[in-house]
Amino acid sequence: MTYSEKVIADLEARYPEQLEFIQAAKEVLETLQPALDAHPEYEEASLLERIVEP
Repeated sequence: MTYSEKVIADLEARYPEQLEFIQAAKEVLETLQPALDAHPEYEEASLLERIVEP
């Protein structure tokens, strides 16, 4: 499971009623995945968890 998939799964569990927000987050995070793969320090710093809040 990729970092962005983990964050999306967490969003789905925490905010199941926020369907539009989750869809938008998926679209953005999927496009960021190549950069996230190239820079594992982003996951270590919990970067996505800090920026994805409804």
